Amino acid sequence: MERKKGRGSDTLPKDARMKYLIMDKLQFAFDLVYGLFPRQLAGNAVEPLLVGHRGVYEHPEVLENTLAAFDIAIAHGGGLEFDLHLTRDNVVVVHHDATLLRVHRLPHAVRELTLHQLQELAPAVPTLDEVLQRYGHSCPHYFMEPKVRDQAGMETLLQAVGVSLKQARLSGVT
Repeated sequence: MERKKGRGSDTLPKDARMKYLIMDKLQFAFDLVYGLFPRQLAGNAVEPLLVGHRGVYEHPEVLENTLAAFDIAIAHGGGLEFDLHLTRDNVVVVHHDATLLRVHRLPHAVRELTLHQLQELAPAVPTLDEVLQRYGHSCPHYFMEPKVRDQAGMETLLQAVGVSLKQARLSGVT
């Protein structure tokens, strides 16, 4: 059986080629949104990005998504990945879960607490402003995931993130 010339995907059925085309388009959109255009290495390889997931995750000495966890990630040359939530008074804070139960053993939702209440109950939870002010341009990459379920909350969060980035002079950072 003679094989067609060209890329391997040329020999795939039309529906499989369409699937790969869509996946390529989605990957491009993801890269565009996050501004990640890593330099090309040999062949199709790209330079990997070192990212501290939640700072350092499951580290025995520090809690995830805290300044102490981010300090370790930055010290190892990594960027930062973290999730964003809104407090009841619409302050953007860095915390993975919607509640404080798993990490802090407290039965409270982040969204139901004011920043003051949150800082009294879980003082290690930083605000986005604290993270951006502390690391600024010394962090090679920021990966922020908004964790808001309703449209109004998402709009509020995204506006606040934009303000925080401008105040930290990071509006052009990827």
